[in-house]
Amino acid sequence: MRPLHEHLTRLLSLRFVSTIVPKVSADTKPSAKVSAAETISPKKVVKDVSLPPTTKASAKKQQPPSLAAAKDSKTATSPSTVEWGELLDRAESFYKDIEHFIATEMQRSPASELRPTRAWDTHAAVEMLRKRVEELRRIPALVKKFETATPKHCANMLPTGSAELSAWGAALAWTILEVAGRIASPEDPEHYSMLLFDHARLRQPIADAVEKLGAHGEDRWRAAARLRFAFAHAASAHKIRQAHGRSSAPLSWLHDPEVAWLIGSNEHEGVRYFNKEQFEQLLWWMALPPLMEIAEEEQPDAKELQELERDMDLRCKLAAAGGYRMEALLESGNVL
Repeated sequence: MRPLHEHLTRLLSLRFVSTIVPKVSADTKPSAKVSAAETISPKKVVKDVSLPPTTKASAKKQQPPSLAAAKDSKTATSPSTVEWGELLDRAESFYKDIEHFIATEMQRSPASELRPTRAWDTHAAVEMLRKRVEELRRIPALVKKFETATPKHCANMLPTGSAELSAWGAALAWTILEVAGRIASPEDPEHYSMLLFDHARLRQPIADAVEKLGAHGEDRWRAAARLRFAFAHAASAHKIRQAHGRSSAPLSWLHDPEVAWLIGSNEHEGVRYFNKEQFEQLLWWMALPPLMEIAEEEQPDAKELQELERDMDLRCKLAAAGGYRMEALLESGNVL
């Protein structure tokens, strides 16, 4: 698994993560909805990188169209184009390693739960990643449309500014694995992505990568745990275009000790409580999947954004009304 881990770590390196940060999120002017404490540092401004359009691949090399476009374009000497081409190269290597890993697991155990429901296609994975990264770059503009400001303790949960590089790294890692799930098991991609996370032991390389992007100490492990949560408990996502047939029940996370750690669960006088700030951080992170769904459209649906924001606000209010007791989450039905 070492090559697999190395390729993932390089994909999540400062160089490549900086490549995908859009210029709009690196604006040094404070937003009207962001407090001074949350203003982006001008020292970390990242230049804009435009993703090259898809072109026909070279027949003799049979490369994905986007790879050929990045390498063979007349503007290939441009640093931005070269960096994007290298990112796709690295992604191709990673997805080839995924294919090899799955095949090896199947040889060891033909009945392995990693058996894909569709033949693996590295070409399709790279092309899908290119598209999904374009959508990921739209997230800052979508979050700007929220009526309420991002709480200071949640500012590093979503990729919204060039100062939040660890958030961009975590979001890119989620995107890379989400694509793998879609390619291997389109019927239940989240579950398959979780299986890859566990079987390929990706927690450590992801934690190491986001640490280099600014998430230190326990924060790096929390970032990796939140990523797994998004796949393992996809049914708990904010209800925007909720898919049917997801593998986990809405409240299955209540029995997950890792989630209890993520939200700061503790017991006092026989009553289990959870931490307000850590709970809200998880809520904001779980806005990523629905935001990515909204970002699939070049013209985002304002009603869907409003619905997402209302859902996040409602869950926060329900948690507060329940005194941040775990029992109250069960009583409310589906707060998370």
